Amino acid sequence: EADSVVLHEMAGGRMQAMPVLVIPPGGPVRLAPGSFHAMLAGLTRPLTAGDTVTLELRFARAGPLTVRAPVLRFTEAVEESSESHH
Repeated sequence: EADSVVLHEMAGGRMQAMPVLVIPPGGPVRLAPGSFHAMLAGLTRPLTAGDTVTLELRFARAGPLTVRAPVLRFTEAVEESSESHH
């Protein structure tokens, strides 16, 4: 569990917090290393690769959606992200 989740984007090699993430109509937005990502703060326990976290995503028009996401090592996440762009 975490106290909060903050959305970030990489811009000009720097990480910047985002108050909202705009998703274009009909268009997907992927959270990935070096791009948009969610940072969990105030974890009650350390996360390790192989764990799963449950997140509640809140949408302005569609309401909340609960999703489960795997915890990956950074190198695994980078590899998975690059494979999805082929």
